[in-house]
Amino acid sequence: EGKKGYLVSIEDANLDLNGISIETNGENKGLTQVSPTKAEAKILLADEGKYNIKVTAKDTFKNVSVEEKKNILVDSTKPRVRVSKTVKDGIFREFVSVTFTVTDKFFDPDKSTLETNGISGVWKKAGDGVWTRTLKYVNDGRYHYKLTAVDTSGNETVVEEGNTLVDTTKPVITVNGLKEGGFYKKGKTFTIRIKDANF
Repeated sequence: EGKKGYLVSIEDANLDLNGISIETNGENKGLTQVSPTKAEAKILLADEGKYNIKVTAKDTFKNVSVEEKKNILVDSTKPRVRVSKTVKDGIFREFVSVTFTVTDKFFDPDKSTLETNGISGVWKKAGDGVWTRTLKYVNDGRYHYKLTAVDTSGNETVVEEGNTLVDTTKPVITVNGLKEGGFYKKGKTFTIRIKDANF
């Protein structure tokens, strides 16, 4: 059913079932003696989250063993990503900021990658399980990004957009062959040149 679980196995030549305790925030499926010297318990980790397990076993001669496992993580949910501005195939006449918001209790900024046109930015914690990162397109040109958001369990979400054009520069117009206020007796040939990277 997609639920995680683990098996506790205890072995001792002088096993005492009454001397065994299993403390966990998971569901204890009960202890079963599988042989005179061995007992097992199946523990179900039904919900996502962190679990702690502590097993104490005492034999008939009062010898005690304790085994603890802390911060066992069950997480099968991908990070949720929101983008503040959809810039896919967009054309902007002003500089653009794009903010990514990742929501995941176990988001790992060190494992996550953001591929851009050389623009950097840092992840900032914005709340419990919420992280943000902002890209600023502050020069004319074409931009793209690809964000791979990864959590500590390896679940990942990929968001990719490209071909965003930022153009804040006006076209340059040059007229050649005419003088300001000039008079001409007959027809005059002149040229108009328009220079723009995205004309």
